[in-house]
Amino acid sequence: MNDSDSEDSLPFPSSICHGCGAPPRYVKTATSMFILCPLKEDKYPRQPVMACDLFVTRDGKDREK
Repeated sequence: MNDSDSEDSLPFPSSICHGCGAPPRYVKTATSMFILCPLKEDKYPRQPVMACDLFVTRDGKDREK
């Protein structure tokens, strides 16, 4: 995905993954869309993710809990 994609076109728009500085990768198959997390052991977390202990802001700082 790139910066020109609108937030409305993102899969699972309420997921915090889109704002993570990890950054996530978007994997599309013929019938599905997945968000791959480079930080989590289970690389494809169930969506939408509403809270994550591994979330970091785009400036690389841990989000305050």
